[in-house]
Amino acid sequence: MARNKYKIPSQESVTYGIRAEEIAMLCEVSFRTACRWKSGHTVMPPTARMLLCGDLGCIDQTWTGWHLQKGLLVSPEGWEISVNMIMGVPLMRQQLAAYQAEIRKFEAMPEQPESEVWPEWVFEKQA
Repeated sequence: MARNKYKIPSQESVTYGIRAEEIAMLCEVSFRTACRWKSGHTVMPPTARMLLCGDLGCIDQTWTGWHLQKGLLVSPEGWEISVNMIMGVPLMRQQLAAYQAEIRKFEAMPEQPESEVWPEWVFEKQA
């Protein structure tokens, strides 16, 4: 299996702007441990840094730049998608396949013959 070449962010950049209480809760460590990590007195394990940075690239390099935020999957460009939207993708694919099949049927139909004689009033300009 190929090793992931993801570069884990530094301890300082990961803990910046996050309160020690939040670090303790997210990483399931004591408040004192979170304070030591935040102050730099203790080295934070790489897995804790991965968890706090929220970048999915630490799991699979293909997902680098994608992150989870407030229950949404966020792309590097800032596009957000919810769990419900992701769950709806198979249904949308089935709908698209059905629409494409209908279009193929419609395109395979012979053209309708044109009417031989149109009444004159069709061509008259309205004043």
